[in-house]
Amino acid sequence: MRTCVLLLLVTAGTVPSSALTVHVSDVNVLRGQEAVLGCSFTHQKQDRYAGNIELSWIGRKKTGPAFLQCHVKNDSSALPVDCFATEDYALADDLRQGMASLRIKHDKVSEGKYFCQVTLDGKREVSKALMLNVQVRPAILNLSLITGSAPQRLECLAEGKPIPNITWLSASGSPLTTTLEVQTLSTGSFLNSSVPYEQQDELTCRVESELGRAEQTYRPANTKRDVVLVCRTVAAALLLLAIGGVIVHRLRLRARNRHAQIPQNPGDADALQTVYSALALPEASACR
Repeated sequence: MRTCVLLLLVTAGTVPSSALTVHVSDVNVLRGQEAVLGCSFTHQKQDRYAGNIELSWIGRKKTGPAFLQCHVKNDSSALPVDCFATEDYALADDLRQGMASLRIKHDKVSEGKYFCQVTLDGKREVSKALMLNVQVRPAILNLSLITGSAPQRLECLAEGKPIPNITWLSASGSPLTTTLEVQTLSTGSFLNSSVPYEQQDELTCRVESELGRAEQTYRPANTKRDVVLVCRTVAAALLLLAIGGVIVHRLRLRARNRHAQIPQNPGDADALQTVYSALALPEASACR
């Protein structure tokens, strides 16, 4: 009878592999941001399981080395989860709650396949794979004139993931027609587009996707508008110089007048005062 009871207890304490389920989903993250790879697990005896829980995160290949390994005994919430990892990777949740998400530092995020592997009792192991996709906002890397071909072409080099749509705009802001032989090639997250270019043209390259928009305008240095702008700038500068010269001339005249009215020597002040004198004339009788 004692033997039967012992066998029943052992059977109740183990978790069959078919009862352990791991849940993951693919993750999209913008380049330059940290990533959290979600992973959770459930099993039939989750509410009363008191055994060991082990977690391994493996990248690229399922048989490759784990860059994060964690272990905890599920009989006390006071025990810390013991993890072996670097500062670039960390456990984002509590294994005792069935959560096994991985947090990756922003500068270590790398696109590819990752495996979340959960082990119970040291032998019940289930692994699930997810895909980490790194997205890139649309941006124009370079807009330049290619003169090696005839006719010459204006080339726009851009990037974005998913690959953005590219549009060429005229100076009026309207899209160019397809008769201009727009050539567009995409490689990975890079996009290269070019159009035939004629002198004096002002064209804008615009790239956009659900992540945003970017555009850049090519303006030749010898366009009429630039010439008019330069002339106006020079005329304004000459006018300012003329006004400044008049002001300086007037200030100098005013200072010179003030200097002429002020005595050079304090002793000369008496010489500038008016002197009144009385002169006694002889009487007429005396002159006779």
